[in-house]
Amino acid sequence: MESRGKRKAKVVEVFTLVGIEVDTTNHFQANKVFQNKEVVVDYARKSGCRHGIVVVVKRSDLNDPNRTPRILFGCERNDGYRGRDNVKRKTSTKKCGCPFSMKAHVVDTLTGTWKLVVLNGKHNHALVRTFEGHSYVGRLNKEEKETVERLSKSGVKTRDILNHIKLKDPTNASTMKTVYNARIVLRIHETEGYVTRHRFEETIEVVKDLFWCSSTSIQLARAFPFVFMLDCTYKTNKYRLPLLQIVGVTSTNKTFSVAFCYMNVEKEENYVWALGYFRDLFDGVLADVFICDRDIALMNAVKVVFPAAKNMLCRVHISRNVLSNCVSLFRLKTEFDNFIVGWAWVDQYFHLGNTSTNRVESSHAKLKKYLSNSVGGFVQSFNKIVKESSKLVSSVNVFYANITLYDMVPDKIVPNIYVVDIKASFEDSLTRVPIRFRIPLYKDLVNMVSTAALEKIEIELASIGSNGLSAVDCNHRCLKAFGLPCGHMLTQYRAEGRSIPLNDVHNYWKQLCIKPYSEDLKDEISIEVEIEIVRRMFAAATVHQKYEIKRPLQLVGQPSSTTLMEPKAKVNLRGRKKGQRGHKDFDKSTKCDPSTFEYAQEGHVLDDVGQSQASQSQSLNEGWWHLSLDGRMMIGELLGKTLPMSCTEMAVRNNWMVMPYMGNVISTCYNVVVVLVSQKQRLTFFPLRDPIPVECNHGVMVFGYINDSHFVRMELAADNPLSPV
Repeated sequence: MESRGKRKAKVVEVFTLVGIEVDTTNHFQANKVFQNKEVVVDYARKSGCRHGIVVVVKRSDLNDPNRTPRILFGCERNDGYRGRDNVKRKTSTKKCGCPFSMKAHVVDTLTGTWKLVVLNGKHNHALVRTFEGHSYVGRLNKEEKETVERLSKSGVKTRDILNHIKLKDPTNASTMKTVYNARIVLRIHETEGYVTRHRFEETIEVVKDLFWCSSTSIQLARAFPFVFMLDCTYKTNKYRLPLLQIVGVTSTNKTFSVAFCYMNVEKEENYVWALGYFRDLFDGVLADVFICDRDIALMNAVKVVFPAAKNMLCRVHISRNVLSNCVSLFRLKTEFDNFIVGWAWVDQYFHLGNTSTNRVESSHAKLKKYLSNSVGGFVQSFNKIVKESSKLVSSVNVFYANITLYDMVPDKIVPNIYVVDIKASFEDSLTRVPIRFRIPLYKDLVNMVSTAALEKIEIELASIGSNGLSAVDCNHRCLKAFGLPCGHMLTQYRAEGRSIPLNDVHNYWKQLCIKPYSEDLKDEISIEVEIEIVRRMFAAATVHQKYEIKRPLQLVGQPSSTTLMEPKAKVNLRGRKKGQRGHKDFDKSTKCDPSTFEYAQEGHVLDDVGQSQASQSQSLNEGWWHLSLDGRMMIGELLGKTLPMSCTEMAVRNNWMVMPYMGNVISTCYNVVVVLVSQKQRLTFFPLRDPIPVECNHGVMVFGYINDSHFVRMELAADNPLSPV
């Protein structure tokens, strides 16, 4: 059985147009002498373009010492179609066996002059009228390629790059596809320094997990390997794959992204796989503390991969969980606030002040700001990041079928703008001294530790007051959680009038560069021994074994040759089909669904807050009012009868009637005139079927909307005109 990697035999098929013959011999000067090769090639192409001919180089003999240097030109439609058997793609060809040919050769080896001879000036097809769409003529020259590279790095869109090129050279025949291809080539050259890993389903060859990080992120992680925050975000791609992001924090209190991973499912095995590659980045320097929400699978994976690390739960998530389960037990907001404040945190781990996943969730928000929707693939989604921000520079050398994943990396946020900001913060701590720290107490620390460390020491000094603390009364929180002198130590230094020793500050705060603690030896790594082993194995292998050895090497050298496919897009199969009446659009938003605590906060209104709490938790559009059970009882009292109601309790917010849209419904159902009055507008509603009840004592009902929260009964003054209908 023939291997999949083996190339099929090429076939040549010539299609000749009938009844067309065009002679272009006289369009080229036969006796003209050219100074060098470049001049003759340029003349042949430009002369051809002036007369509607796309001249290409068919063959050249320039390096053979036994033959006279020569170049054979032809038409782009010469020869026939060369393809492979059993090709599933729908292909086309412009080849028609055109006989046109020219030859350029050296006439004087001493001077290096060339001469052009037309061998056959006839064409069996019509000449070109416009060169747009002819890829050979539309090729970019060196200057245009530099323009594409420069503008692409500045975040300019493809169509604007093409417009810029055509404004500079009106004769340019490039198309959007030409610029797209040029940008892909540029991205291939930008893949150095990035680590990628992926897994796929063996049976169907569909990628299920994809991990990547940049070399700069690795250096930052190795320089600050103490605290990392992990969290998944959703609605970033059409495959509905969750995106795991890992972020760290520098000594200057700056956040940096370390790694990203698309995962098929949020199971322990997937987290172990991703964290395993994350661990391999450190070369023995292991992380100390991980902060995440209460994702049991993620917590178990951290315990497996980093058994010595401390796993902290996000305090914000804990507080929200308490709110979700306990808010219904309180009637007054003050009581609930006192209950929340009563929770105490021991701060026994070296978390450096990071007790929540807010940093990684903030990175999620910045990422989704560029995505704008969640219906793009790997390439399309993250290509928007590159187009919208010139600060994003990165790539991943992974290919899916004929689609490349360069340009898809959220890590593009790291190598440029954030690294510049981080380096600037390092330099600021090394060179600038805030005026308030120019006192003897900080003499040994200024310009030696980060300004963020000095600010935390300042906060600790303020907390102990002028009397200070003894070692017995001190909780040592600052020492354990921050690696900085705690209250009783600062009390002693201040009483003795001496400076805080530099040795009392953890090395984390002294790290003011991206360079890791240990020297990086990766520049000395060689693969010559491994290559020789592979070469010997390949020589002794059978044919089928050689293909198995060659395949992974080919993927490393030529990622585009992979047969891996993208995951299938997950669509909502419920409801009506697209185009039918009542169809609900597919959710394109990147905004996460409401959390449990948001539903709990919305559904329970505390007595001392009133309806304003619900108004804050769910913003209302201008001119919208809600009529609750109390409102229906009010209508019944005005009408002098009891309205049919299916329940006797307060209706949930989702079932409240919406005004003014219910105005006509109330008016028609009970044959009354309804008037709504608020500070913003006044409206009148008449019954849609019955005549206006002008003789009824209760024929007009007026409702006033007060404080954007509730309705009150009102009466119109005598001879007062009605509001607009």
